Amino acid sequence: NQVAIYPNPASSSLFISTGEQSAIIIEIVDVFGKKILYQKVYDGQAVDVSALNSGTYILKSFNADNGQQSGQTRFIKD
Repeated sequence: NQVAIYPNPASSSLFISTGEQSAIIIEIVDVFGKKILYQKVYDGQAVDVSALNSGTYILKSFNADNGQQSGQTRFIKD
């Protein structure tokens, strides 16, 4: 399942919409592939991105049960 994130661009919080009741794992990496954040989240949960520098990031989502990557999307931090 594809994960939706909003708002994009984000300044302080990034909301994760999964459409699922179970948790997923998200990983935020910068454009150089450096892992910035790794966290378990639930549908509708906000992730604090206020400490990130301005720029483009990639959010990867993983199935929390088996660790398989289920998608990725880019977002901009204001």
